Amino acid sequence: MSVMQQAYTPFAYVELARPGATAIFRALPFATAKRIMMNQMQRRERLVYILLDGRRSVTDVARLLHLSEVQVAQIMVYLLKFGYIEYMRG
Repeated sequence: MSVMQQAYTPFAYVELARPGATAIFRALPFATAKRIMMNQMQRRERLVYILLDGRRSVTDVARLLHLSEVQVAQIMVYLLKFGYIEYMRG
């Protein structure tokens, strides 16, 4: 990889799409297999992760968990940063 070439990041597609409250993400299957990873997550993070099925939006998850969209978005940024979820559409 040359110095000028940018490395792929999990945020690449999200940065291009600029998703909002209607954004849809899905949990990647390898993360559920890693029990250590699930045990290290806080309860809210696990709940958000479990609800990301590729059909629910940020708004849907927030409503189901009685959290604000901002709180859910912050958790999703954490999950996206570590590669546990991926952006679908929205």
